[in-house]
Amino acid sequence: MKLPEVPQPKNILLMGSSGTGKTAMCGTLARFLPTIIVTADPAGLETLRKMDIKPQTEIVLIKDWKKCWDSFKQIASKADEYAALAIDDLGSFELSIRRKVGYGAKSWQEEKMGAKERDLAIREQLMLGERRFSQPDWGESWTALSNFITECLRLPYKVKLVTVLEGTAKNPRTGEDHIYPALQKASRQEVLARFSLVGELFIAYDKDDKPRYCLHSKPHPRIETKDRFVQGGRTWVNPNMERVLLHISHEGAAMTKEEEKIGTGL
Repeated sequence: MKLPEVPQPKNILLMGSSGTGKTAMCGTLARFLPTIIVTADPAGLETLRKMDIKPQTEIVLIKDWKKCWDSFKQIASKADEYAALAIDDLGSFELSIRRKVGYGAKSWQEEKMGAKERDLAIREQLMLGERRFSQPDWGESWTALSNFITECLRLPYKVKLVTVLEGTAKNPRTGEDHIYPALQKASRQEVLARFSLVGELFIAYDKDDKPRYCLHSKPHPRIETKDRFVQGGRTWVNPNMERVLLHISHEGAAMTKEEEKIGTGL
């Protein structure tokens, strides 16, 4: 039986610690492809302003998860106008969802309160540690984020780039700390499978302590990376999305000696 030719989706997930260039990668994508950038973190917008990206870029800021469907309809309506979709920092979306879930009424007494009174009471409880997420709350939060990712990846953008802060968690088989997306457990386990390329951003230093921004997609026993486009993956020094997309289309240049030497940066 001959396998059918199925186009490989360009779904890219980049994770890294703070300051390694996640938002900047969204900006480099916007420099050569018409891109719509979606974020729930206003702080990341300053990075994009400093990059002075082209006017063929549109920003969607999700301030309130209660209005996320309106934002999604806006994102979906732009698929014919823009070639790429960049979702910057899934962790900020998860936090926005948790705020929405956490500030919901949990008892009939809270339901009877006015909106301002309830908001003040909940903020006090959260600050004192007297209000916690229940199992159903975590389920609601995970369902919302999972479906948001699913719906966005279904949209007909040619390139979909998603960034997320990295975190560590113990691998249940080895007991060692692994680098994963910094999301709650259910989301962390599911999100990796949705992407054809999963890379980690990091900073390496040379002998003069000069920082070099790097990205790698090589398999590693402690980093959850993946590269379905080129066997064995690779490392980039001073990466940008144009180089990554050339790699995906098998038109990228070979690794330099410096890139081969740096490896995963661990």
